Amino acid sequence: MDNYNPGTLQVFITTDNFHAIRVTITTPLFDSTYLRQLSVNKNVISTEIFNWNLRGIGTELGKKGIDIKADNEITVYAVNKEKETTDAFVVFPCDAIGDEYYILTWNVRSAFMIIATMDNTVVHVTTGKGATPIIYKGVTYSPGMTLTLIINTYESFHVQGLETSDFSGTYVKSNKVITVMSGSQCSNIGGGACDHLCSQMTSVGTFGKQFVTMNMPNCNVPVDFKIVASSSNTYININGRGAVHLATAGDVHAFQVTDQTSRTIMADKPIALAFFAEGGCGSDQGDPAMILLPPIEQFAADYTFSTIKTPEIHFKCSNSCDSFYGSQWTFTRWTPNDFLSLATGARK
Repeated sequence: MDNYNPGTLQVFITTDNFHAIRVTITTPLFDSTYLRQLSVNKNVISTEIFNWNLRGIGTELGKKGIDIKADNEITVYAVNKEKETTDAFVVFPCDAIGDEYYILTWNVRSAFMIIATMDNTVVHVTTGKGATPIIYKGVTYSPGMTLTLIINTYESFHVQGLETSDFSGTYVKSNKVITVMSGSQCSNIGGGACDHLCSQMTSVGTFGKQFVTMNMPNCNVPVDFKIVASSSNTYININGRGAVHLATAGDVHAFQVTDQTSRTIMADKPIALAFFAEGGCGSDQGDPAMILLPPIEQFAADYTFSTIKTPEIHFKCSNSCDSFYGSQWTFTRWTPNDFLSLATGARK
């Protein structure tokens, strides 16, 4: 998606396999001549940089899909890196995505992007109840209205909001599996500067009923959360707060935690939960960040993950590994109750 200023688009690829993995990267519609073939090894990061114009921009159809194929399992992190506004996300494999999504964004320069994985994909985008209208080809799609598109493999649809905009609760339904990302070109949350936000959305089929929230360690600023319901009449209990009732699918509830404690969230029907870190923590760290938190049902017993060393980036932690970028990587084993490192850039 679009960043505040021109920068670098890249992916980091690694594997947990003991044998070298052959990886092929192409941009079939954007540049049919582009071809990269990599040999990826266990605990070694392979990096590929792309043309900056592959990013989504404005509200438009595009040809921005990137195809990454491997002959065995790999992990891919996508990074949109500008000197002071950077974010990254774990890229889900095609067998882990779906055909039904809800968008979650903050309320500054919000954006989302859809990419087709098959030809003749019919996509219906219904603007959320309290969401910013989508304006496409001179037509305004107000809350409750549906925009229908037919897109082919590797084609994309990018939606960009204005300075004040929020697409939370917008419903995306297709007849074939698609990739959906959401975030912000550069969002201010609380004090401090803005930062680029981007997360790959999980499909409704992966929503959960039990969550644990997080906070920003050593940072005495509030943290913000948004919940979206996948079903009508969803009842949610947030530890230390009253019960929440979301009457219809796509309804959104926002809340803030100011006391630096974690909360448990229990719902009677599947929901998604997004974490938004506020800026203004210290003179040069703690700018905004967005993380889609996994439900407890999807926690695992151990993880292999990587961190980086760079003088410009400060690290905070979550219970989900979401953002990585940089030059020097170290591999670590993680066990429950520890934390994973999260790197974000900051626009000063």
